[in-house]
Amino acid sequence: MRTASERSWGSESVRLLSNKKLVIAFAIIFAMLLWGRCLVYWDYPYSGRVIDKETGKPIAGAAVVAEYVATVPSPAGPGTNDITLKEAVTDGEGEFHIPFMMTLNLDIAWLSRHPNIYVQGPGFERICAYEDDRVERGPGGELVFRLQRLRSKEELRDNVSKGLPWRCSPQTCSKLLELADEDAVAVGLEPLYPKKSGNP
Repeated sequence: MRTASERSWGSESVRLLSNKKLVIAFAIIFAMLLWGRCLVYWDYPYSGRVIDKETGKPIAGAAVVAEYVATVPSPAGPGTNDITLKEAVTDGEGEFHIPFMMTLNLDIAWLSRHPNIYVQGPGFERICAYEDDRVERGPGGELVFRLQRLRSKEELRDNVSKGLPWRCSPQTCSKLLELADEDAVAVGLEPLYPKKSGNP
């Protein structure tokens, strides 16, 4: 038979081993979160204004879409993968807010430091902010986008030819698609997502 001290030592060993496994598990999870946020993707909230480039007046009803993109390693070289989209619509003051983003992804990938941000107003150009550096910072650090008003069919046609986020759909960026389709119809093209009869 084991003595009381032997039994006590055995119980203590099991407890220490269990605690050690728990600490190791937490350390692995924490390291993976730090290593490119490969399990939980997150990004800061974004706020700002969309204004007319010529007049400086706010643009109401503009679509602002954040496209969160990850870099995926592969033998042929790194590729990209769209993680998710977040859309906001500007209010009467041209202001928008995209909330804090967090999503779970089990792919081996690294989230880009900043999302691509697509911006378009009714009758205004569509831009992708981080591709062409069309982004400014206001006094409080808020984003400021200045859009050029479209005045001719040639400008509308050029706007239609600009790219949209890869995962853009009526469920993820309905306002941006609505504005893109309005431009397409204005130059005699078919809309990407025509509204069904009976729907608003």
